[in-house]
This record gives sequence, C-alpha cells and structure tokens, in this order.
Amino acid sequence: MAGVSYRYEQVDFNVYPLIGYAISGEVTQNGLGLLHNEPAILSATLGARRFIKLSPRWYHAISVRAKIFSSPTVKFALLPLRKIKLNFIRTEKFNTIPIAIYINMFADAGYARSKYNNENNTLNNNILSGYGVGIDVVSYYNLVWRFEYAFTNIGKHGFFVHFSSPI
Repeated sequence: MAGVSYRYEQVDFNVYPLIGYAISGEVTQNGLGLLHNEPAILSATLGARRFIKLSPRWYHAISVRAKIFSSPTVKFALLPLRKIKLNFIRTEKFNTIPIAIYINMFADAGYARSKYNNENNTLNNNILSGYGVGIDVVSYYNLVWRFEYAFTNIGKHGFFVHFSSPI
C-alpha cells in the first residue's frame, strides 16, 4: 500500500481544539492489479473540521468527511479485446470494430445521516448496500453497454441497462 496525506490546521490547541479549523486529505493506492488476484483499489479522503466559540464557556464543532474509492468490482474477460474487420468497408478508420466482453460482480455500501429525518424518506440514517452481477460490452469510442442485475439490503432488485462506463 502506498499513499500520500496532507493536513492543515489553524487551531488554538492541537490536542483539543476549541477555535479554528482543520483540513485534511489523503490518497491511497492498495495494489497495482498487475499480478493474478491482486487488488487495485484507489481511495481518496477529504475532511474539514470547524471549531467555534459560541460564548465564554460554550463551544461548537462540526466535521465533514467524505471518502471515495474504486468500487470492489471483480471482472472476468469473457471475450478479451478483439478487432473485427469489415472488409466491405474500404476506409481503415471505420472497417475495424474493437470489442471486449467482461462479466463482473459488484458491491457497494453507504450511509446518509440527516437530523431532518421525515416519514417520506425512510433511507436516511440507515446503512444502504447493494450487490449484483453484470455484463459489460466495450466497443467503439470507449462506448460501454452495461447490463446489470442488482439487489439491495432493503429488498429491492432489478435489471438495469447503462450506456457508460462505471465510475
């Protein structure tokens, strides 16, 4: 694992800040994906904290932290990249069609916290997760057709078609 981190603080006391702010960021790479069964997971974390004096003896702190990472998708090349030649088209720029097909399994999870929970949104303040299987067809101009069947921890499931590459 390799990574880099940065932290900037402008606070009154590093160990127990009461006034000021702090900003932090980190980027980590776990594995390169070069070896068989080796993961290649890139993650980035960004955080901000603000410390405020409300009155002579009252203080308030707020913190926001977000983390994004490459999803734990596992892919198998059902059809490794091939080029199909259409001889009846004379222009070489257009007579070769690249195509690859991948089977994948994926999983994601997240949590959204809100103090403004209401009866219309039952997803707040709950762990949400999903998993599924899919087939990706990659062709011209980075065009990707994704066909997925996904399940969630709240009992929903369905078939989805996407025309873009997963993030």
